[in-house]
Amino acid sequence: VNTMGSAPANLPLRITSHAELGAVDPQGVVQIRGQTAPGAAVRVRVDAIPPAGGQRTGVARTLVSEIIAADGQGNFSFSFDPRDVRMPGMRYEVTVGAGNGHQSAESRVVLVQRG
Repeated sequence: VNTMGSAPANLPLRITSHAELGAVDPQGVVQIRGQTAPGAAVRVRVDAIPPAGGQRTGVARTLVSEIIAADGQGNFSFSFDPRDVRMPGMRYEVTVGAGNGHQSAESRVVLVQRG
């Protein structure tokens, strides 16, 4: 019996709009796009983390935490507004997780506010 190819493949999941340590414009809404399996449920979360150091004046905040669905081609998108927590050096940890039946995957990217 040939079982090659019968094992479930890993669920594809990637953030396509931003690279690791990509810059965030603090003046407008940030649109995050990605791709996974068609129709998969996607958990999205964005945490704003103030820069470390003696000038730390804020605490980490969750800006987005929700479940969205990928479309028929597997595309998904969501946005967040950094103007609520504007601070030079602010980091935004973007975490997406997808689930489809018994398969799941997670992807993460850290964005940094410039200026």
